[in-house]
Amino acid sequence: SLKVKDVKLPVITLNFIPGVGIFQCVSTGMTITGKSFMGGNMEIIVVLNITATNRLLQDEETGLPMFKSEGCEIILVSVKTNLPSNMLPKVVNKFLDSTLHKVLPSLMCPAIDAVLVYVNRKWANLNAPMPVGQMGTVKYVLTSLPTTTASYIQVDFSPTVQQLEANTIQPADAGEAFEFPEGYVEGSSQLLLSATFLTTELALLQKSLDVNVHETKIGQLPPQTTKTLAGFIPKVAKAYPKPKPLVTQIRINKPPKVTMKTGNSLLHLHGTLEMSAARRRGKPPASLFLL
Repeated sequence: SLKVKDVKLPVITLNFIPGVGIFQCVSTGMTITGKSFMGGNMEIIVVLNITATNRLLQDEETGLPMFKSEGCEIILVSVKTNLPSNMLPKVVNKFLDSTLHKVLPSLMCPAIDAVLVYVNRKWANLNAPMPVGQMGTVKYVLTSLPTTTASYIQVDFSPTVQQLEANTIQPADAGEAFEFPEGYVEGSSQLLLSATFLTTELALLQKSLDVNVHETKIGQLPPQTTKTLAGFIPKVAKAYPKPKPLVTQIRINKPPKVTMKTGNSLLHLHGTLEMSAARRRGKPPASLFLL
């Protein structure tokens, strides 16, 4: 009987195949032990490469991307044994033909499939709605099969933004065209978000952008009072000779908008700012001005 031991930690090399997927090479080694026909212990040290093409496909049922292994091969890099040197050519060749070339593919190729099962699981939640705070969700839907080039894989999504009431926020310009910039760092991942998508998501967050400031310390500034405004607005000093706490309300009354140009991105917020003087006994604040 033969035993496999001392399996080396594999070294995995990946190369992109344009229009196909990824070429994978797993370099590893192992020691095979057993009884030789001479009655002694036989030890063979094998160094090998496992190669396969991982084709990038789209699952017909889920619509998710998936990798599928094709053409797995075992390439023997070197074989060393403790058998006498005068027996090596004949014995080793017979062993390779009758055992290694038959056994190793069924033994090692499933390792490629096991890795792909793990990778494919990472796509499982791709279509699941992702919460955006307490305001709603964003769902990313694959628009087409990912594109493989000689240097990267491009995955295109069509995001759907929904409020908690399941109302979909329609993008202002769904036909926006864009391209990935050049000069990215090798080995890095690039995420390109369109101005349309950011505008739609900020529309979901519009209510959360409203701000109420009352007796709140901002940075190193103490809580603001009517005395703060007295130097700018004389009428405030006359109306409130004794300082009253200020209440500031900021309301975004139009959906936010994002615009982008090369080297310049802007977030447009349209809203109101109202400052009031706080009053006691549960009375509503007295408005001072509205911008």
